[in-house]
Amino acid sequence: MPLSYRHPRTGEWAHDVRDPLGEARWVFYAPAAAARPPRSGADLAILEIGFGRGFNTAIALAELGAGARAHGILAVGYEPFPEAAAPWPDCPPSLAASAPWWGQCTGSWELSPGVRVEVRRERAAAGMRARRERFDWIFLDLYSPARHPEDWEPDLFVALAEAARPGAVLTSYCTARTLRAGLQGTGWQVHKRSNPGRRDTLAAVYPL
Repeated sequence: MPLSYRHPRTGEWAHDVRDPLGEARWVFYAPAAAARPPRSGADLAILEIGFGRGFNTAIALAELGAGARAHGILAVGYEPFPEAAAPWPDCPPSLAASAPWWGQCTGSWELSPGVRVEVRRERAAAGMRARRERFDWIFLDLYSPARHPEDWEPDLFVALAEAARPGAVLTSYCTARTLRAGLQGTGWQVHKRSNPGRRDTLAAVYPL
């Protein structure tokens, strides 16, 4: 069974089926860590929209050493349709310590003192605006806007700006014009990343 899964209507894969964990690292985690490196003694808040099986958050937590880290990390995922990720394959051994949600994709867990993960079964914009949490890294991993406009809530871009801490970084595999325009219109500085031998991706920074 592949680690990725397909949209039931369009057949679009949720991840690069050849290397979903590598994609999570170079599309989402690595540019976020480069643009806003974790600071010693400071909390880090991570948001993933379109959580699915949670590869991006799991890779970030594994890279951060979350299982052994004493300082504060909050990772929040929004996934309104967790049943789309079923049936679940076996958890990759490399994620065993950083993906406690594996097989269920909803709930709350404490990986170590001060390191908490919450996966919420709801749409992101409403949830973010109700809770008023602020984030340093935002992983935007929805299906493509052209084929799945229903996933892109009308107030998503306003909610993203409201949820961003000054200097926050947003990463996405998507470079669609609608995404770039929506981010720019709510104050983000948007950068299209050229990746030799791979597709272009996106990184955006919310100004200080």
